[in-house]
Amino acid sequence: MRTLISSSPTLPSSLSTLSICGCQPLERLPNLANLSNLMTLYLSHIGVCEIPDLGELRMLEKFHLMDASNLINLDGLAHLELLEELSVNGCDVLRKLPSLSNLTKLRELKIIDCPFLSEIQGLGELEDLSFLLIKGCNQLTGVTGLDKLESLQQLMITDCAVIKKLPVLSALKHSWKLRITGAMAD
Repeated sequence: MRTLISSSPTLPSSLSTLSICGCQPLERLPNLANLSNLMTLYLSHIGVCEIPDLGELRMLEKFHLMDASNLINLDGLAHLELLEELSVNGCDVLRKLPSLSNLTKLRELKIIDCPFLSEIQGLGELEDLSFLLIKGCNQLTGVTGLDKLESLQQLMITDCAVIKKLPVLSALKHSWKLRITGAMAD
């Protein structure tokens, strides 16, 4: 992968799916700015600290990020207005997500094993969100905006030990699965 990046720093603009997996030593991604047709991005077991040009992927519908243990931020995420699926999993040092309020097409959101993530902003603006899983986020003290998610069908919040309070969930009229487990602080 390092050879690909150094010998050909620009990927074909016709790509609709890009999957980079199992490249933990990879510290820099190829240039993503010209991938104007990219609809699906899978990044797994990579060593990058950031994803430059993420905000340029305006056609992106699915973004799955797994085991990016050095990732510090997800700058540009707020510009992905067509995003329907977002999964952030195993980002060991990620402390904050950009506001999700612009991601109004988002239907599925998974945030798993991000132990230092302390807040998730903009959830209340995600009118089409039907699936929300938050698991193993041990610094997350609350989840605001849940009371505005009328389309939410499945809500699972597990193993988030310091969450102190959740909003009233009576507005979740279409929910058929609700799971909240793990020790919650008093």
